[in-house]
Amino acid sequence: MTRHLWESLAGPVPFAPENPKLPPFYQMLVLSMYWGLVDARETRLFSKTTWLSVRMFGCQVRVKLVCHMGDDGHPVGTILAADEQASFET
Repeated sequence: MTRHLWESLAGPVPFAPENPKLPPFYQMLVLSMYWGLVDARETRLFSKTTWLSVRMFGCQVRVKLVCHMGDDGHPVGTILAADEQASFET
C-alpha cells in the first residue's frame, strides 16, 4: 500500500500493519474482486492492473491493484490510489 493511499484512508495516522482499519479494507478489496465489482482491467507485458471502487469508513475510495514481478522475481501486488503512478509502471 502506498503512502498516498494510506493517508487518504486514515489521515495523519502513521501507517502500522496492526492498524484495525487494514483488515476490513483488505477484505473489501478481495470481496470486490470476487464479486466482479471491477471498474476496469489492463494487461501489460509484465503486469496486470485492476481498478476498483471500495466503500470504506463512510467514503468511496478508488484504488488500483497492480500485480507485477517483484525484485526477487516472485509476483507481488501493490495497492495504490487510482490516480497514482508507480515507478514500475513507466
